[in-house]
Amino acid sequence: MNALLLRDQTLRPELFIWNGPVSREQMNEWLQQHGLEIPDELLQFWQVTGGGELFETETILGPFGDRQLGDDVDSVNEFHRARGMDRRYLIVHVGSALTAIRLSDKKWVILDQDTYAEIEEYDSFEGWYERVLRAEFAERYGLPRS
Repeated sequence: MNALLLRDQTLRPELFIWNGPVSREQMNEWLQQHGLEIPDELLQFWQVTGGGELFETETILGPFGDRQLGDDVDSVNEFHRARGMDRRYLIVHVGSALTAIRLSDKKWVILDQDTYAEIEEYDSFEGWYERVLRAEFAERYGLPRS
């Protein structure tokens, strides 16, 4: 899973509000229903946390998040696909950026919120977290340098 995120959660637990664990069986069924293959580190993260809120303004979407709150993978992706987002992306984070998994190679990408053009690319969940969310919020919330 994402060691840096887990360390931050240990240091400042009040900044991380997760939806709750998802069983491997539930995850496998959801992935099969959606015909998805996602990065293992995201799969592990979802199994442990179910996705949720962090740093007050950021949401890592979960497969079983609350649809009415817009923190579930399905409704957020349906919304953006209706606005023209290509199906080769699966949005997994909303907030200060729009982050998706590029399904063809499982890379983490930041998308332009209007055009869905790729702005940045990351090889891993931890790399994305460190360079995007942590870069934005670590100093504000007194998290030590990684």
